Amino acid sequence: MALSAALLIGALNGAGQAFMPGSTQFPKIATAVGTAVKKWISTVTVQGITAGQAGAGTVQGKMIFVPAQQVLGGLSSAGFVGPTAPKMGAAVQSAMDGYVSASTQYAGVSAGVATGTDVSKVSKATPGAIAVPGTLAFYIYTSLTAQAVTGPKTPLLAQGLANGIALFVATGTGVGGVVPVTPAPAPAAGTSISAMF
Repeated sequence: MALSAALLIGALNGAGQAFMPGSTQFPKIATAVGTAVKKWISTVTVQGITAGQAGAGTVQGKMIFVPAQQVLGGLSSAGFVGPTAPKMGAAVQSAMDGYVSASTQYAGVSAGVATGTDVSKVSKATPGAIAVPGTLAFYIYTSLTAQAVTGPKTPLLAQGLANGIALFVATGTGVGGVVPVTPAPAPAAGTSISAMF
């Protein structure tokens, strides 16, 4: 199952009910984060090593992430602190740990191996800045403002969430297989480059 914005929003809302019950703002934040992460995730670079039969192939696999309270750290690093920051960080981290870890896949091309196995690692997952289009921080910030989450701390919230989510995604490792495009009978090792979805 690929990452779905609607299901991520649902996971975020569920976590929000657990960590911030009764919050009227968190559902808006969940919608903004879910929408932004889905837009951004395909820009994350995943590189790997393949082994199997020589040729060219396509890779596909499942991503695994290491949870380590990255979202709370990201919020703190951006200056988003206060009594709601730990709850916000825990809610978003919970959805990342649960739904994103269970759903995110990767696919790409294999050079040198047509059929076999692939082990990949996230090689680039940057949060960017709220003023730079195409970055996670920009997507979160514009999604927050579209949800009418505005105020002096909105830029800090957007940047902090982006920092933490990017740190979480950067821990990603993928395990998958290679399917042939042009098979050959000789054993080989190669490389792969993929995107997450």
